[in-house]
Amino acid sequence: MKASSIIGEGLTILNDCSSPAVDVVFVHGLGGHPFHTWACPRSKGVTTGEKLPGENIGNKRKLPLPFISRKRKTGKHPEFWQEVSLRDDDSNDQEYIFWPQDLLMQEKWCENARVLVYGYNSKVIEGYSGANKSNLFAQSRSLLYELEREKPSRRPVIFVVHSLGGLIVKEVLRRSDSSEEPELRDIVQSTAGIIFLGTPHRGSPEFARLGDLVRSVASSFLRLDTNSTLLRALGEDSPELELGREHFMVLWRRHKFRVKTFQEAFGISGLNIGPLNKKVVPDISSSLDDPREHAEMIAANHMDMCRFEQLSNAGYRKLSSEIRTMIEYSSQAITITSNDQAFLLSLSFSEMNNRERDVHDALDETCNWFFSTPQYQDWSNDAKISQDPKLLWIKGKPGSGKSTLMKEVVRRRRVRITEQKSTEDSTDTRSIAFFFFNARGTNKLEKTPIGLYRALLHQVLQHDKLALTHLTPTYNEKISSQAVITWHQKELQDFLLRVFATSVSRPAEIFVDAMDECNEDEVYELLAFFRKLAKSADKASARLKLCFSSRHYPHISLEEWPEVIVEHHNQKDILLYIDSESESGESIRQLRSDIVRKSNGVFLWVVIAVTMLRKFGHGRSLKWLRNKLEEIPPQLDLLFRNLFQNTDPEDAEKTIRLMQIMLAAEQQLTLKDIHTALAFSGQRYPTIASWKDSIDYLVMDKSKHEMIISLSRGLLEPTESSYSNQTPRTYRFIHETVREFFLSGEGFSLLQFRTCSILGSSHCTTGTACTNYLATGELPYLLEYPISRGLNLSFLKYSANHILDHIESAEEAGISQQTNLALILNQGLVRRVCEIQRIFEQKNPWSFDRSSSGQNLLYEMSARGLLNTTKRLITMGHDTNRPCRDTDMIYPLLAAIDELRLEIIESGESKMSNIVKLLLSCNANVSLANNSGQTALHIAATTTKEVVSAVLAQNPDVNAHDIEGLTPLHLATQEVTPNTQILDLLLENGVDINSIDRYGNTPLHLAVTKENILVIEWLVRSGCNLNIENWYQETPLTRHVKDIPREATRWTENTATSERSWRSPTWPEIYNILIKAGAHLSVEASQRAKCDLALASISLDDNGLIKNIPHQIRGSGMTWDWRFYPWG
Repeated sequence: MKASSIIGEGLTILNDCSSPAVDVVFVHGLGGHPFHTWACPRSKGVTTGEKLPGENIGNKRKLPLPFISRKRKTGKHPEFWQEVSLRDDDSNDQEYIFWPQDLLMQEKWCENARVLVYGYNSKVIEGYSGANKSNLFAQSRSLLYELEREKPSRRPVIFVVHSLGGLIVKEVLRRSDSSEEPELRDIVQSTAGIIFLGTPHRGSPEFARLGDLVRSVASSFLRLDTNSTLLRALGEDSPELELGREHFMVLWRRHKFRVKTFQEAFGISGLNIGPLNKKVVPDISSSLDDPREHAEMIAANHMDMCRFEQLSNAGYRKLSSEIRTMIEYSSQAITITSNDQAFLLSLSFSEMNNRERDVHDALDETCNWFFSTPQYQDWSNDAKISQDPKLLWIKGKPGSGKSTLMKEVVRRRRVRITEQKSTEDSTDTRSIAFFFFNARGTNKLEKTPIGLYRALLHQVLQHDKLALTHLTPTYNEKISSQAVITWHQKELQDFLLRVFATSVSRPAEIFVDAMDECNEDEVYELLAFFRKLAKSADKASARLKLCFSSRHYPHISLEEWPEVIVEHHNQKDILLYIDSESESGESIRQLRSDIVRKSNGVFLWVVIAVTMLRKFGHGRSLKWLRNKLEEIPPQLDLLFRNLFQNTDPEDAEKTIRLMQIMLAAEQQLTLKDIHTALAFSGQRYPTIASWKDSIDYLVMDKSKHEMIISLSRGLLEPTESSYSNQTPRTYRFIHETVREFFLSGEGFSLLQFRTCSILGSSHCTTGTACTNYLATGELPYLLEYPISRGLNLSFLKYSANHILDHIESAEEAGISQQTNLALILNQGLVRRVCEIQRIFEQKNPWSFDRSSSGQNLLYEMSARGLLNTTKRLITMGHDTNRPCRDTDMIYPLLAAIDELRLEIIESGESKMSNIVKLLLSCNANVSLANNSGQTALHIAATTTKEVVSAVLAQNPDVNAHDIEGLTPLHLATQEVTPNTQILDLLLENGVDINSIDRYGNTPLHLAVTKENILVIEWLVRSGCNLNIENWYQETPLTRHVKDIPREATRWTENTATSERSWRSPTWPEIYNILIKAGAHLSVEASQRAKCDLALASISLDDNGLIKNIPHQIRGSGMTWDWRFYPWG
């Protein structure tokens, strides 16, 4: 590359390798140039690999004054800075060794590194044209934005910096670290290492003296324009250098990049200029004083320490060895922290792989056809990864075997990647992520887009550690304000877009099965997002492949996505299945072709048909079997109808309850659970013993299994994961179409059952089973003899955890639960459930207050936000003001508001406001107080504007005091994130802004103690009295200045370390707010405060205000490091 090809200002790419893994960026120093700083004359007859006797190859240079820029006499534009011995043209570039290109890029270990040089105007004298007056900060901003535009996100970067270039890069990292923009923060997060070459971390007296000399001569005698700003930045007492050095040490520890320091061994000799006879940057300045930097010398002066002519130069060997180490380190340097692990854990949920596990494995030799299709061949061909298609859609009829095929595709792709890693020297580190939608799942996340995004991110980030470390800061910010993490769909979508927003992204293949099992609106939203993700990844050159499966309806595919239709290809697989299920010589085998023809590619139909033929075909002729086959309807829904026609009434009643229990179950039920629930949903047994004496009780598991299969006509089956001896057998619908058949009502209508709500009646049946089981006589003795009483502990735990789920869902569907609620109240089941939860140590949404007697059912339901159940209890005559004395809140309204407050603290949102409004509309008394003397308004003042408005509409006492003397305003002003709309509402309704608590503190006292600027400003604007003294004779300002000695100690004790900072960045601004508003101190307190301020090196102006407070603090939400803003 010619010197003229390297731009003087900005980044120049020296080599753009096909798959760069790391960027190496060279930044020159004062008066330097992106070519000439790193270039030196080539010795005659010597190649870059030959060895020369000397190291100081730059001694031939005549006048190494890097401060003066010359112009060609005949040119129209100023030249880049060049030392006098270098030519003005690049016609003989071969006479120079530009080592980043001529040496470094020839190293084999550097073949996957992209090398760039950065240039900027660092000349002190610019001839007769105007000099660039940019300072250190302006230059660093330019480099930061250049890197953000040019460097792909998350690609590691190594900086090789000379002189002033090191200061600029340190400031770049500081700005990157403090940025709120992920694209800019990525720079410091991606930094793998920095190599400093003669960087004046503490300034250089020689630079300053020499600069002053040259600048003085140029300005006074030659009348040339100069830039003294950069020279001042290099002085020994430069504030920019102190700022950069201290913050750099913090960043080094925080981000754990590697640092190497090289120092010049010689001064610039041969010139009779005092400063040049010494080292330009003395050792004390070029060192960071940290043993981790391993500082060492390069045998050259300040100018020549960054120029090398051959591979064998000792200086080059040292420097290139460090670059190599950092390149290798960049691929291994990522350390997973506890926060990274916590972030991953917050994305996962225990059921996210349930559906994939439960899908039947493909039979041997099946699914082979798929891997031969042109669509799959193109999709899987890595050579075509940068071309279409990267997308593949598997479509098929319900029951055609799409999920089994998808599971097999995932399995084979995993095997292929594993084999490649073990048999090849491959750098392919792609990851596989999958999600199988499960409409039959018991966790909402199994069947919603949020669950999909969480599962995909959890899998992708486990393998892409670089992406993980870049996303974890978002998690850290979230956890700082939420006790319990709640992920929202938009956040998760943004995460996925960021993961695949760069060519550095780890290659990934994403598989999503049964897209159609979302509701229709969600399906279209998913489609739009994945289209956006695919386009975004393609634009960023991220290697991402997507494979989806769905039914033909709803029509959710895209024209540009290649499709494979399962039923067009699976005939051979069906034949293999028939052979595997029929014995040798069995007549069914002779019907293979007829079965395949009639199935129309629907595997599920084949499974049911073969089962029916085997069941009824023993001892029958082939002709009889063929006639029976023709009687079986070819459509699944007609087949299901055929199974339940003419069902015996007694069996029909049990089948109805069985299917209701399976539809409503909140988790997969075991064989014993289904047996127990079926019995107790039909009638109430007073004791377990009486049930065991009844005709409904089955002793053998085999009998229980046969009952389930018989009642369901084979449409229920044990799950794949429950065939293990270690886990109890659980059951499920054999296919989603079966669940849909009963949910639509068609299945129940065949059994002569009709209802206004299929799901509501299902929850009612299951809730009745739970209630009746919990009411059995053996339960009171559970604590003493939990096993010997013959209880089904699994269903006991299920009932305790989900009884209220079922009751609330039934009420929501309009099916009254008055009978179940009356039984719960009469039998004292709330207290019983509490004891059961204690025994099993189960944590669930309905965990009861263990201090509660359980007799006030309205209190319990209100506290848990069960809106529909609470409505039912009120219609049953329950009093909204009846106390529950053995609890902290005592009254239903207070319990509901308090639960709302806790939910907001934990997740930032709550659904409790509707139940609060319900209780208020039913005459709940807002003047009643809890054990702490707090009324509804006290608690509401720490929630939302909506709830406060609802409570204020009942005309409460806005100045009521609790047992600590606190009013609602006191509590509202102590919130970490106060809501000024709530404060305004209280003020509008007559709150006393100067009310005092039992210690004489006003709201302003408490706000100052909390150092909440927003509240302090609001109170001042609202006209509060600034000078009220509490019982300790403290005004708000007096209390505030008592903290000065603590602040001063913090500052003065730590001045020698890089960690020194003010304990409270908001402290001085609060001081000024109070002083400006008219707060005053006694003479004694004022004198003491001035003394303390002086000890803290804080100076005041003529108005008694602290000087030089950064205006950025107010409202920024950021934590500021005050060591960078010295006081006046």
